[in-house]
Amino acid sequence: MNRQRSRPHLQKENPVFASFRSELLRFRTTARTGAIAMSTLVALVTIFAFTGVEPRQEGSRPAPGAATDASSLLAEADGVLGGLILASSMVGIIALALTALSVARDFELGTIRVLLVNQPNRLRFLAGKLAALSAVVVASVAAAAIVAGVLGLGLSGSTDADTSAWSASATLATYANLTIAALLWGLFGAAIAVVARSASTAITAGVAYFLVGENLLGLVWDDAGDWLPSGLLDALVSGGSPGVAYLTAAALLLGYAVVATATLSTVFARRDITD
Repeated sequence: MNRQRSRPHLQKENPVFASFRSELLRFRTTARTGAIAMSTLVALVTIFAFTGVEPRQEGSRPAPGAATDASSLLAEADGVLGGLILASSMVGIIALALTALSVARDFELGTIRVLLVNQPNRLRFLAGKLAALSAVVVASVAAAAIVAGVLGLGLSGSTDADTSAWSASATLATYANLTIAALLWGLFGAAIAVVARSASTAITAGVAYFLVGENLLGLVWDDAGDWLPSGLLDALVSGGSPGVAYLTAAALLLGYAVVATATLSTVFARRDITD
């Protein structure tokens, strides 16, 4: 009779968690690639930012160019993460590329058919998949932030960077904003990939729009950066900008996230996977 009793460990696993766990195992290589790419980029930018700080002589004018901008940024309360802040757009592009590649490759290789046999409910499968990709992005940004922080603390003592205003609370707030921004970049990449179903097309389209398209629109629309995703993401990371307040940027980005999620879910749930 004991054999007929239900065994908790044999009960059916939550489908979303099952999808999350299996996808996370599949994305181990993606996680390592993302962490290495982001950390390497941030390390280089951090080194250039701190070593580019030049001492100012009394009565002299600051040197023009990137070094001056880096000096001002490093003197802010969250300056220890200056390298990560300077590289935030490229970190976002890496997050977009990672999610677009992971999503689109399942369609290119036909893996999605096998995956949906094990989990026929597409929306539950998609929820688990996006949760796994989000975990990868969060871990990659955390690794990059650790690299930026360690290098920032190490280099601050050997350069003329002003660290008097550095604050742990401001650093944590900026790190949270950077993580949220990277997750949004990843969400946009996943949405493009589900529509395009081609990794190369999705990555090219994403990079072309966010790095080139919005800049071109800015030539004919002065307020483009205050309304379009890329400019709003920069404002979110910076805690606001002269043209758009932090809460306004967050609200607009939430709207973009809702649209991207709705598009992603609708296309994934209704479109024939054999197309």
